[in-house]
Amino acid sequence: MSLDPEILGIIRGMTIDDIKKCSKAFVENERRGYAYADALNEVQNNSEKPDRICKGICDLLDAWHNSFYRFGPYDEAKILEAVERHHKELPGLRTKNIRSVELGDDFEAQIKPIFDSFLNATAGTNRRFTRRTVTGTSKSLSLVAPNLCPMCDERISQAYDCWWVLSDFGFVEYVKFMKYMKVLAEQLVSEYSQRHMIRDLGRAEMLLVEEVKEYSGDRYQYRKSLLKTIDEYNYAKHTMPEHGKRWC
Repeated sequence: MSLDPEILGIIRGMTIDDIKKCSKAFVENERRGYAYADALNEVQNNSEKPDRICKGICDLLDAWHNSFYRFGPYDEAKILEAVERHHKELPGLRTKNIRSVELGDDFEAQIKPIFDSFLNATAGTNRRFTRRTVTGTSKSLSLVAPNLCPMCDERISQAYDCWWVLSDFGFVEYVKFMKYMKVLAEQLVSEYSQRHMIRDLGRAEMLLVEEVKEYSGDRYQYRKSLLKTIDEYNYAKHTMPEHGKRWC
């Protein structure tokens, strides 16, 4: 899967200051910011309890994806079933960082069954049809593997030419989106490392996230990931203009 040189060029032009500006705009304008923090704490603090992981996922979907489910709700029992099916695999994902993972065939073979399980479990259903949601799947995976799995929605995916059109193509496009976010994450950490002369990239990433969090005014108590700060940038930059509000 080749990445678009034009989009890579846009990514190469993004800076830490851009991320900080848009993260601040997100925190100042978005009233649902608490929902991700609470859901992440629920999932990460109860990693041995599938029912609590399920609760965290459902809480996030209720707060951040409720408009999708107006045509038919998700089935909480199916989400719990997906968590239980992959419960032994999730800790392995939780420890991975997108910067250090090779997003090749082996990775795709490992994560595709998990992606498909949550794609089916988070579907909205009514009497006439079932609608699967790549957006809801990405939010679920972000909670169980916050340093590995980025969140996306339709507008964000379109901005990076990763729009899936039909959910059947969701996995292919999501992996492509992950590859773009990997490039961006590597670039931001490298920039911060060089700016502050920090050789340990893991430490540079941690300090970068702390700096962005402090600058943005985010006061929620949770272990924020670099991918979450990037998602705030993407949301403020690409999602909100759809609603007539340009945040940054």
